[in-house]
Amino acid sequence: MRGFDSHRLAHMLLSHRTVQSDHRLPITAHRLRYIFFTGNGMQYKALLVTETPEGKFERSIIKRSVDDLPKGDVLIRVHYSALNYKDGLSATGHKGITKRFPHTPGIEAAGRVVSSTSPLFQKDNEVFITGYDLGMNTPGAYAEYIRVPADWVMRKPASLTCKDCMTIGTAGFTAAYALYKMEAMGQTPDY
Repeated sequence: MRGFDSHRLAHMLLSHRTVQSDHRLPITAHRLRYIFFTGNGMQYKALLVTETPEGKFERSIIKRSVDDLPKGDVLIRVHYSALNYKDGLSATGHKGITKRFPHTPGIEAAGRVVSSTSPLFQKDNEVFITGYDLGMNTPGAYAEYIRVPADWVMRKPASLTCKDCMTIGTAGFTAAYALYKMEAMGQTPDY
């Protein structure tokens, strides 16, 4: 397996912008509501990692339908993600991280809720996800949309932007949570 090249993967992701709307059908208020709340047929771009019959892994940006996303409570328009070591492993076919291919990596995301069946989240809530199975065996954040269970989703703190959430990332949140728990348990540094 070839080594992971984060610069090449980042360039590939950043050089593909948002999907242009389908000009064959007029955009009406009714159609927009239908598209955004049901996702029916809405197209988006995603990084897809596929395995060839020879056991090699190829990456490409493809168009997908929101209808192809797994079942979940919350459909999110991804505004930011981060590049983690696990993402690199998944993008290069590491079977210890991702068991099934084709697959979209991206273990953390921040964005806006498009639709939700959970009372915890409403349309346009700014949210983020770190951890769980996102980007490992569930289609991940290197896509314009993700659909996940509500218990994976956290509201973005008002003091942070979506970009801030991804700058801090999984490692930062883990460290902050560990410090919080240590403090709550009365632990202090021993010198």
